[in-house]
Amino acid sequence: MQQHAVPQAITTYKFRLVGDMTLKQFLELASGLLLAWLIFSSQLNFFLLDKLVELFSDAKFILTIRNPYAWLDSFINHQLAYKSSDKWIQLRDLRFRPDIYTHSQGELALKEKGLYTLDGYFSYWAHHNRTVIETVPEDRLLIVRTDKISECIEEIAAFAGVSKSNLNQEQSHTFKARAKFHLLDKVDQEYLEYKAKEHCGDLSDRFFPEIQSKKDALSSACNVIKGDGSLY
Repeated sequence: MQQHAVPQAITTYKFRLVGDMTLKQFLELASGLLLAWLIFSSQLNFFLLDKLVELFSDAKFILTIRNPYAWLDSFINHQLAYKSSDKWIQLRDLRFRPDIYTHSQGELALKEKGLYTLDGYFSYWAHHNRTVIETVPEDRLLIVRTDKISECIEEIAAFAGVSKSNLNQEQSHTFKARAKFHLLDKVDQEYLEYKAKEHCGDLSDRFFPEIQSKKDALSSACNVIKGDGSLY
């Protein structure tokens, strides 16, 4: 299994993504503000996770984890349905590494649509989730499968120390893709499963033991997972 190294440019002062500020500059500004309550949800948090853990020593973190097949299908649907700015395309290039991964014969359907490789996508899925699990202390981390977040509201509320009534279950699945393109159906299925297993196998087996193929991913149950990875 290859390690996915996200270039340091994302977290340094060179990569400007929040207006004219880099992620580090934005974080330093945010950490200097006096906030009574802050729930900050952003995919950009990942790139500054170690700093967030250090700066906000009392903060708790919730990692929502989706099985790799469903995550990839959804991500591709968003890529095809929404036009992205040049900055977000730069960020995707740094995530999915077209500079080191090239398309194979079994995934030409992705190449024809201007998408990344299975190696790029799946290696990043594994890198993202593994980094969060290894970086955030167990007592400050709750891992929630995304299948049925709304059914896990009580556990989430208890972990966050808030009333269940303050959590809107209707917002558990927002920003849905405008359309479903079913592009993974056009990829060689054996190759798809091979790459998913190569990059995501250990984490997928740990959190989604019932899912061994794309077909399995269509029907999965919800579990809430403690920071040490045990189910309850």
